Amino acid sequence: MEKIILLLIFLNIPDPKFNHQIKKDSLEPKIYKDRWFSEDKFFHFSVSSLLVGSSYHLLRCRLEKDKKFALPFSLTTTFLIGVGKEIYDKKIKREFFSYKDLIYDLLGIFCGYFLFIY
Repeated sequence: MEKIILLLIFLNIPDPKFNHQIKKDSLEPKIYKDRWFSEDKFFHFSVSSLLVGSSYHLLRCRLEKDKKFALPFSLTTTFLIGVGKEIYDKKIKREFFSYKDLIYDLLGIFCGYFLFIY
């Protein structure tokens, strides 16, 4: 009997009850904690502000585009990148769409505008 138990352990044959338990648990909704202050929110804020500044600098100084084109392009592109990241989190990573992340993206865009453009 012991040899059979050891053989089953080494062969790693899954228990049907265990597999059923996994399937049952995977159908239950996940609960996510989306805090207002976290490392993720800091990254959303800082990346958005740096994207606004760097894209405006690239368009205005390096590619010599006028301000009427560079300003709205850098602001809207940065916002759309933030929205795209949240859609990616929802659809591909199967997590959740965080409106708090979008708020931090907007705060970063405004901060980047006043730091790098205004």
